[in-house]
Amino acid sequence: FEIWNEPDLGSWTGTQAEFFELYRKTREAIKSVDSSIPVGGPATNHWANNITYLAPFGYISQTEGELSLISHLIDSTHHWNAPMDFISWHNFNLSTQTYQNAIDFIYQKYENIGATVPELLVSEWNAPSAVRDTDIHYAFAAKNTLSIQKTMINANMIAAWQDFESSAQEFHADYGLLTYGAIRKPVYNVIHLISQLKGDRVKMESSAPLITESTINNGSLDVLITNYAPPPVVEALNHTLFEGKHSINALIEAGYIDLTSGDYSKLEDIYQEKTQIPNSSELNIAINNSIPVYSYYDILQSVDHSISLTLPDYDSEEYAGEMYVVDHQTNNGQYTYDSLVTKGFSQSEAINEIVGNQSLKSQSISLNNGTLALSMKPNSVALIKIQLFPGVTAIQDTQPDQISVYPNPSSEI
Repeated sequence: FEIWNEPDLGSWTGTQAEFFELYRKTREAIKSVDSSIPVGGPATNHWANNITYLAPFGYISQTEGELSLISHLIDSTHHWNAPMDFISWHNFNLSTQTYQNAIDFIYQKYENIGATVPELLVSEWNAPSAVRDTDIHYAFAAKNTLSIQKTMINANMIAAWQDFESSAQEFHADYGLLTYGAIRKPVYNVIHLISQLKGDRVKMESSAPLITESTINNGSLDVLITNYAPPPVVEALNHTLFEGKHSINALIEAGYIDLTSGDYSKLEDIYQEKTQIPNSSELNIAINNSIPVYSYYDILQSVDHSISLTLPDYDSEEYAGEMYVVDHQTNNGQYTYDSLVTKGFSQSEAINEIVGNQSLKSQSISLNNGTLALSMKPNSVALIKIQLFPGVTAIQDTQPDQISVYPNPSSEI
């Protein structure tokens, strides 16, 4: 049981004291029926929000995090001797760095009170409405899913299964993996491809910041590659804020952006190196350090990405397999729908034409001397399934792992 749902966005109209009274009494009622039933919350839209306080976008410090409803709920449940079984929150922006920010805060909070950290759940996530049903949407879904899996978050759910509302057009930036008429969106197909990654994880190294994951299961090496290509200012901004440990307010106060009008031009001019600023402050250093991030994603906007996939020490034979791609046209129900409407199909006719056969299409591939060359369009996602030989459960790495611990000494986690 999750108590409440997004109280920070107005669904809770009482006071904070009344919220805690509701939480405590509801928890007592549930536990009186069955003490093993998990109870948690507060399912805020952003982990650092409170009922009357919306946290600024960007990095949230430990001090700022203390203002959050999650922080107050941790304190209250600890005081009641009624610990939460899980802590839940939502995330609807293009920042994946925010998950680790939340985890660091929660773990430090529990260390301070001398209690055990419960399970952590991101009970709703999706891309913001501005990019839903665009090419960025499905590539972000791959990045977000794999990013969460690499953290100490125990479970997550994408919101939602199907679009909530009907519309005069089938794709209208709603939440669903399926349209209202049950057309599988490209984001559905990407989530389906990710679900194929089973078995043991295989170590991968890349010379570019691609989003990758690979597993090996019963002789099949499955490699997922995502050529995520968001607006470069988005990734550069995320880098500035989270790597530099600043909130958006710092950029506003310094005059680099105007959030009221949505003007980011001054900041973007710096990222594009049209304007130079000195490294005279921590904020300026963080901005200048984000220039290469902007440059990388700027290039991705207009060119296909040439990729060479290599299996070291497996180059003596040729291997066959298949590749599934989701991009602007391939395995893309939205592209198919738009094409049918352009040809004169009505909305219902296009739905009926598509829904009857939505199986994913693949192409045959072969690795010559252990290498596969491929080209990926911006925001495309590819699952490559390579058949090695039966019985293989892992690809051995003969080189020892080198681990560096820094900074040392450290005053934080």
